[in-house]
Amino acid sequence: MNKIVAGISLIAAVIAVSLAPHAAHAAAQYQFEGYVYDSDGQPVPQAPVTVDCYTHGGITPILGTTNVFGHFIIDYSTDVCPDGSGITVSAKTADEFGSTDAMAFGGTFINLDLHKVISVPEYGGLAGALAAGAGIGALAYTRRRHAQL
Repeated sequence: MNKIVAGISLIAAVIAVSLAPHAAHAAAQYQFEGYVYDSDGQPVPQAPVTVDCYTHGGITPILGTTNVFGHFIIDYSTDVCPDGSGITVSAKTADEFGSTDAMAFGGTFINLDLHKVISVPEYGGLAGALAAGAGIGALAYTRRRHAQL
């Protein structure tokens, strides 16, 4: 009878030891937290926030949104973004954008300042046509002038 109890205890111990590494390897839960401010220094409510986590497997985007006070909290696990991974946090509004680089390490606090996005209209087609017209005009003028000499 003692041999049966000892055998069952040994089997239970082997099972417990074999399961222990799996339990210890559970992913830790953390948060990216911070505030988003516009170019005037005011908190930006309801701004979409993206945390791009750079790992050996590629880039994993983690999405969130600021609350009415411009504050965001984005939950993540170390399975998704391991400690020590490089991150880029970005936020945008209709006419402003901002991003910053940091490192994920047991939760990260980030203040993100946005700046105005200035779009410069492209006059590629118009500029090309004007340059071509000027070139043709200069060539015609030069030929006419040489023809008169």
